[in-house]
Amino acid sequence: MANFCSNCGTPISGTGKFCSECGQPLTAPQIPAAPFPAPVAAVPLPVADEPTAPAPTEAYTPQEVRATAPMKPFDENWKPLSDDKYYNIPPLFTALAKTLGITDSDDEIVMVCGTIHSSIKSYLIFVLKTGVAFVRWLQDNKDNIVTVIPYGDERLDRFYDREWAKFKITEKDIGFKPNKVLAYPVQLKALDMEIKNAQHIVKTGMPFEFKPKEKPQVVKSMPTATASVPIEYVPFTKRGREKQAIRERLEENQKNAVACCPKCGSVSISANTKKSGVGIGLTPGIGIYSGSKKVLITCLNCGHRWKP
Repeated sequence: MANFCSNCGTPISGTGKFCSECGQPLTAPQIPAAPFPAPVAAVPLPVADEPTAPAPTEAYTPQEVRATAPMKPFDENWKPLSDDKYYNIPPLFTALAKTLGITDSDDEIVMVCGTIHSSIKSYLIFVLKTGVAFVRWLQDNKDNIVTVIPYGDERLDRFYDREWAKFKITEKDIGFKPNKVLAYPVQLKALDMEIKNAQHIVKTGMPFEFKPKEKPQVVKSMPTATASVPIEYVPFTKRGREKQAIRERLEENQKNAVACCPKCGSVSISANTKKSGVGIGLTPGIGIYSGSKKVLITCLNCGHRWKP
């Protein structure tokens, strides 16, 4: 769109600053201002949540340790350390434990070993959840002995020696000789494992780690043959050494083409005819003529006879 002079109305072309017709100074065209838009209502911005302090991170603890760290002897985290057959409590033993006042509930007894007799004294060991009870019992006898030793007592540290399969606890500790208890060594080893584990839990709060004993490996060194020093077989018996000497003598005579006895290797031999019986002595190194089938050769050392 062309611009016009404001004085004379002549169209203006180009970029001049004055009108070419009347000389009127030219000014830049006024561009009408755009209407200002209506004010827009302010929209409230979402307010961000206040930052919260990060939750404290719990130190990593292995699952096994976390489960057993606060444990007590034979609590809900306890697991048997031996075969299940050692944890079966016969009702007769439970009834005897209640009669002697050792426990009031059936769940308090973990293991038991020993034998109950009707006419002689019975010797028993009860492994409880709170301690170990050593019992000497005879029906209608006032001299019964019940010794309960709680876990943590140093007397239970020397309960049993599994390596030598014998009791280390003494008569002074429990009131009677512990070897009176009739039980298999395997069962006593199972009792010792549970008692040792409970002792360790009471003292340290952690279960005892049973590690199998490693036996030292004995390496038998065998002599090895070398090119410079060969190993020779030497018989142990006199008869064996004699047989070895005969074999060596036969090999040497065969190598040197010397006539000898095939049984003892001796070169002292003679040739005899069946009819005349005249002997012909043979010197070592001379062969035997085998054309005649009537000749018999006799060894003068061992008496062996053979045909050539």
